[in-house]
Amino acid sequence: MKSTNKIVVLALAFAAAPVFAAAPRPGTGGAPDVALRSLPLIVAENPVAMGFRTAAEASTATLAEPLPVYLLRLDRLKVYSAGQNPMTLLTDLATAVYPVRVGTETRSSMELTSINGVWEPRSFGDPATSKLVDDVRTSAALAWGIEVTAFFEVRALALNVTVLGFQGPRGLMFVPLGDDASLGFQKGVALAAAQALGALQPLALAHDGLPH
Repeated sequence: MKSTNKIVVLALAFAAAPVFAAAPRPGTGGAPDVALRSLPLIVAENPVAMGFRTAAEASTATLAEPLPVYLLRLDRLKVYSAGQNPMTLLTDLATAVYPVRVGTETRSSMELTSINGVWEPRSFGDPATSKLVDDVRTSAALAWGIEVTAFFEVRALALNVTVLGFQGPRGLMFVPLGDDASLGFQKGVALAAAQALGALQPLALAHDGLPH
């Protein structure tokens, strides 16, 4: 996968759970549930584009466990060195992504951000990417014998790379969502975080720092 808009899901495992802005759990009547109730109105004009057959079907949607979101900073990636704790490259965005499901099928996703301590809906994800991320998270959780709540999302916005994360017996691991020979990524095949960051670093060093 040699697209400029590389999308990679990283399953990052941590010996201790990372600290992030606690996203409200679905099904507790909080901000995600309130936003979900407005979904049929939001998708009414073009439900198919948002992953639903009809707007009425959206009224049956439920939310899966959220993925906290971190930013992988370009400046920190440029000076990353072997042996450095990968968590030092990340910044908590106080954002969470909730897969939106109809039955057991992932149809979309909903992103909420905490602003002054209040969680508010920000955007909805496209169906294909939402399903891909949720499916890989579910498969990786089963393969590693961990809960889906152990995962979080990492975004290298400057490089158009999106990743997930968890910590296994060998430390921090990345599980790519797709194949990318240039980065040494194979879909579903775990590799050490140090190896993956080392592969991404040349892209960071070559970046001019301007939006693309």
